[in-house]
Amino acid sequence: MLSVHKLRHSFATCYYLKNDIYKTQRQLGHASTDTTEIYAQLSDKTMETAINRL
Repeated sequence: MLSVHKLRHSFATCYYLKNDIYKTQRQLGHASTDTTEIYAQLSDKTMETAINRL
């Protein structure tokens, strides 16, 4: 089932893959990057993709 919460997680992951954690944090309005990491669902695969884009 699709929900606003799932869309927020998907947005965070996609946004992070094209930006850095700090831009993603600001975009989501989080006070801590720890929270952003949870939302962005930073798995080994997404981290690898982010590193490779650099």
